[in-house]
Amino acid sequence: MSGRVCASPAWLMVGLGNPGGAYHTTRHNLGFWVIEEIADRAGVSLWENSVMMARAPAQIGATAVMLVKPLGWMNRSGGAVSSALSSTGLPPERLVVVCDDVALPDGRIRMRTGGSSGGHKGLASIIEAVGTDEFVRVRIGVGSFRTGEDDLSDFVLRPLTGDEQRGFVLACRQAAEMIESCVQQGAFSAMTLDSMRARLAPEGEDSPGGAGLS
Repeated sequence: MSGRVCASPAWLMVGLGNPGGAYHTTRHNLGFWVIEEIADRAGVSLWENSVMMARAPAQIGATAVMLVKPLGWMNRSGGAVSSALSSTGLPPERLVVVCDDVALPDGRIRMRTGGSSGGHKGLASIIEAVGTDEFVRVRIGVGSFRTGEDDLSDFVLRPLTGDEQRGFVLACRQAAEMIESCVQQGAFSAMTLDSMRARLAPEGEDSPGGAGLS
């Protein structure tokens, strides 16, 4: 795949995280990891930085996309996403948001269109800013958190160990491959849950790097 883009983007792809090196290796930044993986696979090396976001055009197969990492705090991601949609002229239905999810087992990948924020403050900010929940979200499970064992904020913002990083790198790579496959096959606009689940992962595969759709 080439980083050269010859057309207006057909999709806006946003990875959620917090800015700054101190947060890069935390669970809450897995959205950044996936977008960076897509950028690497597309040959993107140059990002345009503003106060609100880092953005880069990319090509996935024959489809032009815009990759975005909001540069404000996670719970204020909506402003950057709304601005990016406006500048690209894309409707929310052409938005893909990638984030972490404590409700899913570690490494489990879930993709769906629509639905609530599930308590994720980044998703809540986007839903409020764009005025709808009808956009694609890809969630990476970080659910080794157990109520009572730790503060949730501390858990998602604590740096990962080396072994944890290796597991989540594999999961994020598989999430990037899933997104690329959906772009090239048009599956975002017409998801068939059973066929996607069968194609992307064996049923019940919840280990780090496992992928699923439901």
